[in-house]
Amino acid sequence: MKIVRWRYVLFEVVSGDIGQEELISIIWRQIYSLFGVFKGANSGFKLLQFDKDKKIGIARISWKFIDEFRVVLATLNMQKEGLLVNEILVSGTQAALKRKMMKRKTWSEFKEELMKN
Repeated sequence: MKIVRWRYVLFEVVSGDIGQEELISIIWRQIYSLFGVFKGANSGFKLLQFDKDKKIGIARISWKFIDEFRVVLATLNMQKEGLLVNEILVSGTQAALKRKMMKRKTWSEFKEELMKN
């Protein structure tokens, strides 16, 4: 029996206004344009959560595709101009990702701190 190993990626949409369905479509188009249909189909990409207000999402990816997925997130502006996505952290389980998320700050939180001072 083949065991599937996943990685969970926490990311933030830094600039651009986008909905969940549009984000999924743009990510898939970028995966296919950069890596082709075969490797893209083996990526195992699935958007598990996306909060439009906080602009934070969690994606599931095959552990073999994690480096390629980082490239996909960094180059999403090729599919939609003005869209900038930042990967915050990667974890092996959703529970660990949510636990680590409490200790990390997003770009918008850094911006708010700078504006206060």
